[in-house]
Amino acid sequence: MRVPLRGVSDTYNFILQPSDDNDEPGLRVRSSGFNPREGWLNAEIRAAVSNFYEVSPRNVALNVEAATLMCHTVDRLEGAVVRARISRLIPVAGALERTL
Repeated sequence: MRVPLRGVSDTYNFILQPSDDNDEPGLRVRSSGFNPREGWLNAEIRAAVSNFYEVSPRNVALNVEAATLMCHTVDRLEGAVVRARISRLIPVAGALERTL
């Protein structure tokens, strides 16, 4: 699944995943590109990502690359699952557009 991010620089390249690590409470970010400004990972983004992972397995990664939000999975998905994930992916994209 891919969602273009309007107004977001194509230099960002990072992965968002849930974390149980005490150093990264709730959300882990792995960046391999230009880092967003300090404080970009705000409550709105955290809430949207947390909401997404309520219907997605923890091993599914949300990637931001070349001004696109991507959700990769190798699992075969039924239509209802795809719709549920997309409905929760769109708020993540909106939060990223407003913040980045």
